[in-house]
Amino acid sequence: MINQNKYIPVVCLLSVLLFLHGCMKEDYSNCGIYLRFKYTNNPEEVDKFVEEIKVINIFVFDENKQYVGGWTHNSALGNEIRLPLDQGTYTFVAWANLSEHFQYTELKVGSTTFDEAILSLTRDAEQTVAVHPQPIYHSIAGNVYVKAMGIQKQEMDFMHDVNHVNVTIDGLPIQNAPVVGRALEPASSSSFALMVMANNADLKFDNSLKVNAPFVNYTPAYRQTEMSLSAGFTLMRLYAGDNSRLKLLHQGESGIWTTLYDESLSGLIMKNPNIDFVRMSEFDIKLKLDYTYSVIGLTVNGWEMVENDDGQGGIIG
Repeated sequence: MINQNKYIPVVCLLSVLLFLHGCMKEDYSNCGIYLRFKYTNNPEEVDKFVEEIKVINIFVFDENKQYVGGWTHNSALGNEIRLPLDQGTYTFVAWANLSEHFQYTELKVGSTTFDEAILSLTRDAEQTVAVHPQPIYHSIAGNVYVKAMGIQKQEMDFMHDVNHVNVTIDGLPIQNAPVVGRALEPASSSSFALMVMANNADLKFDNSLKVNAPFVNYTPAYRQTEMSLSAGFTLMRLYAGDNSRLKLLHQGESGIWTTLYDESLSGLIMKNPNIDFVRMSEFDIKLKLDYTYSVIGLTVNGWEMVENDDGQGGIIG
């Protein structure tokens, strides 16, 4: 009878040799760590790497959190990239789909630290964001030990960092014909304006907010119809408990702006109990106001909540 157990160690050894084949016989071209990317942090919870991720900028920091170097990877070449790194412990940061609307700290090898690295959305001197950037994505893998030899795989899952928020206000005394446009102050042919203020335009490389980051004013693209005002905002990260504010302003005959409504934007969105800021990036808010500019109706992504509506535009009680 043949003893099959004695062949098991041989089979295991052959498997290891085949795995290391590219790193043997003085051929080290395939050695190193491979970053494998995916994008599953979306509402469908499926990998949308091919559909959403285009160009990836990779930044590497050593165990002392100092900048080691950077690589660029085009997703058309696949979802993996090999990094020829020496043995050691590293932190890998990846930003995807960065455009001219973003800039990051000048990174110097061996000098710039992880905490000093900041990604910023461009704005003017008055902290007004007049651009509507395309979505960007972030991923990080920290304290990854890279061996001296062999092939390693490190998975990195992206999450979105840009939100699209559409806000519609019903009940405003607007009688103008429908218009389409973009404005930094009031909507065209109107004395009303919508604004979002937040301090989320500067992100650290771990995707958290920069400490003491300034508040920026996001300008919308307007869509106005009779008795309704809509504004489409493109914003950086939103999350529960952030400092984002949605404001409705009115300009009187004197030219002075008055704030009619001021509320937490993320708080409004989270009135819908099904909201998940990690996986969701598009939000539709509909507010119904009465004649005192108090909210008597709220809809968020199709989820409706009515407050104190007497059906006549007033407040019950």
